[in-house]
Amino acid sequence: MTWSKVSSPGSEPLVGVFERWATTRGVENSSIKQYRTILRRSVTPYFGGDRIAQVTPERIEKWVEWMIHFCGYKPSTVGFRFNILMSVFSWARDQQLIDTNPCRSVVLPLSGARMRREQRAEVHIPDTETVLAVIAAAPERYQGMLWLMAGCGLRLGEAMGLGRDRISFDRQLITVDRQVACDRDTGSGRYGSMRLRHVKWREDGELGAASRSRT
Repeated sequence: MTWSKVSSPGSEPLVGVFERWATTRGVENSSIKQYRTILRRSVTPYFGGDRIAQVTPERIEKWVEWMIHFCGYKPSTVGFRFNILMSVFSWARDQQLIDTNPCRSVVLPLSGARMRREQRAEVHIPDTETVLAVIAAAPERYQGMLWLMAGCGLRLGEAMGLGRDRISFDRQLITVDRQVACDRDTGSGRYGSMRLRHVKWREDGELGAASRSRT
């Protein structure tokens, strides 16, 4: 009889688990691209081939310090990447790859409230003169889209997905229920073909986008 060696679940490298977490849960391709960027820039360079079961809270704390002092990430970026890694470990625990989540006992150097204050302080709202100059300098075919983004607060994908049938001039109302998004993952870090799709539905069954009016 021939016996095959079966590796323990915790022997899988953290970077491999991260990749499976990013690609096997049915999330949008745009999110997968973002997760892979975090994996490539913030996880793989530090953890390398570390097995997931060997990652300790102390190792996570050193990783946070590395992001702050070596990478020069802002507090909001550090907090975001930390929360992503915590989600990876939570998923790994659900998959019975590990017994505990090492991120749970780690406290970030900055409080959540301070991080939010610093993040808000970085927001720069352009004045009317700047907005008008940007729109005037844009190709004519894009100017209407820019007006919608500036005047109604639409995201780029929402503005690209808005058609004439979604605009009511009589009611001064636009209905935002579609967006243009990436259709597939190219594997190269670039976006694949784009497609028009309806926005996500919330858990309560209500549409994830709202009608927005401008008077």
